[in-house]
Amino acid sequence: MANLKLEESIYFKNCIMKIEVQGYFYIPSSTIQVVGKIEDLIKEIPSTISIKLDKDNYPKTYEEVCKLEKNINPDCNEKILEIKKLIEIIILSKDQKIEPFRQNVLDKLKEINKNDDIIMSNKLFIIYDSSKVKFKEIEKLKDFTESISDIFKPTESNRIRHIYFRGQQNINWGLLPNIFRKSNWLKNEKNFVYEMLLNMPEEFEHCKSTIEKLAKMQHFRCPTRLLDVTRNAYIALFFACEKDGSENDDAIGEVVFFESNSQNDVYFDNDVVSCISNLALAEKEIFPTQDKDAKAKELDSYIKKETGAESDTDFNKKKEDFLKNIRKFLFVHTKNDTQRIINQQGLFILFGMKEELSDPADIQDSFYRDEKDNKKLVLVIKSGNKNKILEELNLMNINEKFIYPDLDHVSKYLKEVLFK
Repeated sequence: MANLKLEESIYFKNCIMKIEVQGYFYIPSSTIQVVGKIEDLIKEIPSTISIKLDKDNYPKTYEEVCKLEKNINPDCNEKILEIKKLIEIIILSKDQKIEPFRQNVLDKLKEINKNDDIIMSNKLFIIYDSSKVKFKEIEKLKDFTESISDIFKPTESNRIRHIYFRGQQNINWGLLPNIFRKSNWLKNEKNFVYEMLLNMPEEFEHCKSTIEKLAKMQHFRCPTRLLDVTRNAYIALFFACEKDGSENDDAIGEVVFFESNSQNDVYFDNDVVSCISNLALAEKEIFPTQDKDAKAKELDSYIKKETGAESDTDFNKKKEDFLKNIRKFLFVHTKNDTQRIINQQGLFILFGMKEELSDPADIQDSFYRDEKDNKKLVLVIKSGNKNKILEELNLMNINEKFIYPDLDHVSKYLKEVLFK
């Protein structure tokens, strides 16, 4: 398939998805330099497969990857899919520099979506739907302060706005809880919870509800259906600029804004919080939530247990409410029971599901939008400006030892910042 068309590739389908879901994405210069990434993925594949792979012997064509896929342990499917995507890029960008590759992707997106509002920023090289999103580049702390000050100015309608923030090192990450990032993680969501309880019982002995357990797991970076956000914009800026020694240090960072309402801004003991968080403990086989599904009886049994319904009339009403509730997302304020969550001024977005449990609830309605043009605002930080901004944040005592108040991170801060 040397004549692989861009629109047929996995890579391009991902681009379409990002435009539809997030409204933007970035194609870094490293995109077309993928051989090293393929080698790293191959190292993660068990050597028990029937085809031996190493850094000098891997598929060089699309057809070879398709053949390889048939001989791979199903547990490696996600890695093989990623290898396929990377080899597609090699084929599609052959003899090209990054500029024409970006332009080809942009032109094809506009053609397929029939949308001339999809453009590319001349300065940032971000491809985005200009009818839905706008960007502001942050070069120093003053730029950031001015930007968030504009957000908190009185609105024309004079309504009170509840704004929360999230900072990400890489603009291409997407706004998705970790549990949804790998199919095997989602399949084992219940097992993650029980294994954490089994292995660290002392950490969970005071957790009475599922949401408290998930919040504690999130603290230890275990995959959950929670997405961290903060009440403090400068904390989010720190996360967008944070350095961890990975390739994300060279990526464009971002700060995004969420706006809650009285229906989805709740405390940890809310009934709908319990309904959604308990999905983490549900048997995945009873979903999708359709009566015509073969597992309808199992689903009904689960709903009765969750809702405590007694009569048929009571059950029908509670089932209707349950199926509505699990499709929601909520901004959840949990107990400030650790110094880390106190310092980070953190809360969580708790994700329900769509028709399938593997599809997270849609949070598009949660983004802050400018009342004047109804566009989502994204503040972006180039990699070259991150260190300068981190130095300015350090003057405000927003640094690694404050964000992560534990011995390891305090020691790292002392070595790498204070006494470097």
